[in-house]
Amino acid sequence: MAIKIVTDSTADLPKDLCETLGISTVPLNVQFGETSYLDGIDIQAEEFFSMLATSDKLPTTSQPSPGTFLDHYSSLIGNGDDIISIHVSGKLSQTVNSAEIAKAKIEDSKSSITVIDSQQCSAGLGLIAIAAAKAAQAGATLQETVAIAEEAISKIGIFITLDTLEYLQKGGRIGKAQALMGSLLQMKPILTLLDGAIHPLEKTRTRTKAIQRMYTIAEEQQPFVSAAVVHSASKDAALGLEQHLESLIKSLPQEEQGTVYTNSIGPVVGTHGGPGVVGFAILRK
Repeated sequence: MAIKIVTDSTADLPKDLCETLGISTVPLNVQFGETSYLDGIDIQAEEFFSMLATSDKLPTTSQPSPGTFLDHYSSLIGNGDDIISIHVSGKLSQTVNSAEIAKAKIEDSKSSITVIDSQQCSAGLGLIAIAAAKAAQAGATLQETVAIAEEAISKIGIFITLDTLEYLQKGGRIGKAQALMGSLLQMKPILTLLDGAIHPLEKTRTRTKAIQRMYTIAEEQQPFVSAAVVHSASKDAALGLEQHLESLIKSLPQEEQGTVYTNSIGPVVGTHGGPGVVGFAILRK
């Protein structure tokens, strides 16, 4: 018996990292007009942002169906393995509800399914899934792995700067930033997630200042043991931020130093963030 870690495509995890750690991903759905795509399967980030730039209408997104989760879980429990299924904040998507419905439909006394609302999205969710997967690979029990995932939730910080709030506003995911819409539309906002919802953190007047502020925010979050950078069509800015985060982690004793990875945000997160997103998440010590 083993412990299988499941997450969803909003975690924006690199595929090779998922393969190495044994993390499986359930895709959300993106719909352009009459055509529906599975996030990260039928449509990749580069193709998505190209379509977004030329589309007259904003695409829509939806959670996986309970049936999709049921099929995914069923494929993993044939050997009596246990599942820990960690998903995007329930305040941003109904994905975790679909997972719970699927869990209730599975009757298999040999396997246990634990569904966790990460209260995060994108890089924040990714770091939580990684923490759980590393624990499982190291031989942690089911209860220990669940505890490590839940502890990671309490230690995550995520910070995102957007080129515009237009996509969050149209997609209905703007959360507590709604009250500042008038002033933020002409600014370059920095947002965070608190208690599973999007909150405004700061506003800057230019993109250059926003990126610079992200560097200092990273410094203010020390000490942290691992980090992830995500972006949409902003590779140079993301790589610079990755190098800065790596330099900060190196201030820790070598045995405590985790890794930093960079990845493009996928189509579902990209629908709500739009082009020009640069963000990072950290797992605090």
